[in-house]
Amino acid sequence: MKGNLKLLLLVALASALGMVAGFLVSQKVGEKQQSAGEQQIINESVDFTLPDTTDKQQSFSQWRGKLVLLNFWAPWCNPCRNETPLLIKAQNSYAGQGLQIIGLAVDEKQHVVQFMQDFGINYPVLLGVDEGIDLMEKLGNNMGALPFSAFIDPQGKVISSKLGEFTADELDNTLKKLLSASNPR
Repeated sequence: MKGNLKLLLLVALASALGMVAGFLVSQKVGEKQQSAGEQQIINESVDFTLPDTTDKQQSFSQWRGKLVLLNFWAPWCNPCRNETPLLIKAQNSYAGQGLQIIGLAVDEKQHVVQFMQDFGINYPVLLGVDEGIDLMEKLGNNMGALPFSAFIDPQGKVISSKLGEFTADELDNTLKKLLSASNPR
């Protein structure tokens, strides 16, 4: 009986320590995600060439002159799946005002193509597992988490970025603000 009580106390103590450690780790990760998720000015110039889903090489320079939302995603990423309909809607709503959304998928082609068909993606999607991860890091996503979005002005400079999923209002307000700054009247 005494042995069982000691074992029970030991298990309870280990569980409590595990919970405290887990809480502290989640607090640190949460702080990093919160600070990483904030919009920031990167002031990097963007230029790259990657294949699309038909294996045709696409140069980023073809979208100069537009405000670009470069969205890094993967089909297995649930926040990316949640965000995709918002990006489709934004492309429809703001293309006439100079917006071009470009998806950069960090997954294998067959998974990406199926995802595009399932969701009816209406904007260009480029492929780049290693290249995409390298570009994300260059643009300020040192955590390598998805989704990650970078806003690039018509001259090709990164003007802000966001780590994490957009809400509908957040995306809409950000696009309105950046498009009005890109297209002064």
